[in-house]
Amino acid sequence: MYRKSLDASKQTTFIPFIYKASNGLKKLYATKEDFPNAYKFATLSSALSDSLSRIAKLDQLVAMEIDNESRLLSMLKEREQAKTKRRHNIQYTAIVILIFTAFLVLMLLGKYNVKPWVIRAIGFFAFIFAFEFVVLIADGIIHHATHGEPWKMMIIKIVLIGILLPLHHFIEGVAVKYVLTREKKPGRKVITVREFVNKYVLKEGEH
Repeated sequence: MYRKSLDASKQTTFIPFIYKASNGLKKLYATKEDFPNAYKFATLSSALSDSLSRIAKLDQLVAMEIDNESRLLSMLKEREQAKTKRRHNIQYTAIVILIFTAFLVLMLLGKYNVKPWVIRAIGFFAFIFAFEFVVLIADGIIHHATHGEPWKMMIIKIVLIGILLPLHHFIEGVAVKYVLTREKKPGRKVITVREFVNKYVLKEGEH
């Protein structure tokens, strides 16, 4: 049985099987007191045992290299994610500052007698920025909550847009109307857009 097993194992060149068969033959011939064959297969099994030990050590080294490589890749990935997150935070901060500036300009224009289309244009862009920022933030939350399922994301976004769109138009209309009403009160100083920029933008930049 061991002889057939050894022959079959040699055909597969799978060392553990060859070692098992040769070790079995060694014990078998030793039991039969056939010492030449016992010695022959003892030598073979010993050599195979050494080979298996070397292979095991090599496997350990390969496993260690793979583990180190995996840790390195993980560390690089974490650094890249941190860098991306920091970049995104800077962009979010810039967007918030831009939105705040747009609304501040809109409110300041209410103190001066500027053309209505200027008020409406700034109000339009200010609220577009604000509501698109809300959609931008919501998009990430929706994607995470739905695990990227397209139909779920579509339904939630339809509901969200259905709420935000009329709300956007309503708030924009009220705010712009309020600013235009303030702008038309008597005693307001007449100012052009260029004068406004020179007074509130360029001078602030000089300071």
